[in-house]
Amino acid sequence: MKTNRRTFISTTALVGSSAAILPLSSFGATKQSKKDYPDYSMLDQVLQRPVLKRELFPSPVIIKTIELLQNRNNFICRVRSKDGAEGLSIGHPFISKQGYPMFNNCVRHRFLGKDARDLDRLVFDAAERNVKSQGVPLCVQIATLEFAVLDMLGTIANKPVGQLIGDIHHPEIAIYLGTRVSDMRRKEPEVSLKLVKKDWLETEAKAIKLRAGRGDNLGSDIDNAPGRTEKLIRMAREMFGDKMVLMIDGNGSYSVKEAIRIGKLLEEYGYYFYEEPIPWDWYEEQKQVADALKIPMAGGEEEFGMHAFRWLIANNAFDDSFDAGGPHG
Repeated sequence: MKTNRRTFISTTALVGSSAAILPLSSFGATKQSKKDYPDYSMLDQVLQRPVLKRELFPSPVIIKTIELLQNRNNFICRVRSKDGAEGLSIGHPFISKQGYPMFNNCVRHRFLGKDARDLDRLVFDAAERNVKSQGVPLCVQIATLEFAVLDMLGTIANKPVGQLIGDIHHPEIAIYLGTRVSDMRRKEPEVSLKLVKKDWLETEAKAIKLRAGRGDNLGSDIDNAPGRTEKLIRMAREMFGDKMVLMIDGNGSYSVKEAIRIGKLLEEYGYYFYEEPIPWDWYEEQKQVADALKIPMAGGEEEFGMHAFRWLIANNAFDDSFDAGGPHG
């Protein structure tokens, strides 16, 4: 069985992180660069590894029909093979609606009539050959179709989707509560946190994600009220206690200096991770923030480019692993 991409990453993560700080001469380069660039050779090997376990499917699985069905604001993708196997997935509730034409104009034809065993290549082509349409709306449409195809392949192989691309280590996972997005930024912490607590009591979620700054993705350092985020960080820890796993999302609110200042406060109050403190495409600045803080850094959902992910991983701009229980148990 070929080693898939996920396995390769997990078994070489330590080596990869070390490689990023070694000079190019350590890898046989003929010249030493004046600037210390990370070595990308290991990541480039990873990109060549298969993700889907094609060996599970000895015969072609030709995709005969593809439908994106709408029921009010809900979208359901249904695919069928020539042999009658079927797969279903649920699209994003509002991004699917916004990007609906992309499904038919940019994505559908790249899968229709193709062998589902080539899913790695089909997904790559749908993303990279739609360069003029790249972004979250396109990625949502591709993912919706991808999951429907995986569901179909899982039915054929009689395996859960996780076993089509890797191994299942945790059959059950905890969820985090990320509710009250508008309230977190528009209402005072005394009000918004009471609403969050109400949702937490109903869901019994194991972790809670809050929102920092104005969330404008402009790095403006603006809050809707002076000191609101600082108060929110402190009050949430006081309300939910030391054992609750708390995270916060900046949605690109801060400059480097302010992102670091808020990050230090998060460290003081034992927050689990700090998501997207600066605009998502400020790559160099993100690394500066990550290097200045100990709290794990998480990226946002806007990134869509494989080459950008390559840079972010090689430069340790984000953290690739967390303790499953979080810093508070």
